[in-house]
Amino acid sequence: MWCLSSCLDEQESSDDLIDGQQQGVFSWALIKALKEQNNYIGCEELLIAVRNKLKGTYSQTPVLSTTEHSLLKVTFLSCEHVGKEEKKETKQKEKQEEEQKEKEKEKEKEKEKEKEKEEVKEKDKKQDDEYETDDDDDEEGGE
Repeated sequence: MWCLSSCLDEQESSDDLIDGQQQGVFSWALIKALKEQNNYIGCEELLIAVRNKLKGTYSQTPVLSTTEHSLLKVTFLSCEHVGKEEKKETKQKEKQEEEQKEKEKEKEKEKEKEKEKEEVKEKDKKQDDEYETDDDDDEEGGE
């Protein structure tokens, strides 16, 4: 669980005219940081980015609280851990899983084809047996 606060307990949150619009400076900085990262940023990185946007201009310090330290490395509003290597590994793993699923589907298709072939062979054999039985009956009746 995370809790983002716009400022420390002893501070007040500021509003200002930003980009021609009256708005909360924390909200503005948060949205701007998220947009800059295409909404894909770790919680700790997001906090740093928001603080940097406010630093020097505003006297409030945003705060991020969490129940576990490891959650600071999780992507904001996600359960995915952030990190270039981790992202790369995750994508590779997803690709491998997708490839494995495709292979399994192909195997299933092959099994179905083999089953169909066997059914056709059995049907043909049954018809051949019936034909031979009919021929045998004809030969016996003709004698």
